[in-house]
Amino acid sequence: MTASLLSEKIQQAIAVVRDPSTGMPVKDLPLLRQVAVNDGGDVVITLEPSSPVCPLIFKLGDDIKQAVKEVEGVRGLKFIIKGHKQKSLVESYLSES
Repeated sequence: MTASLLSEKIQQAIAVVRDPSTGMPVKDLPLLRQVAVNDGGDVVITLEPSSPVCPLIFKLGDDIKQAVKEVEGVRGLKFIIKGHKQKSLVESYLSES
């Protein structure tokens, strides 16, 4: 599967994930900064929460992770977290290869 096609499928999967505090789709929030995909099926998702102490980053990230893992063709998943005090902990919790 090409990176372009896989990226489309990932975007569709993320489209159903909602922010638990607002009910809005995560794709419509500034939280989701980038979704990068290569032809090998490796995915890198960059999230930037609105607050450096956002308590929902674990939940939001996990919801996104679960949705993306269901997409056929995803081989590896890495998260980059920007602007959060627990950046390393969140990235370690969410990322997998």
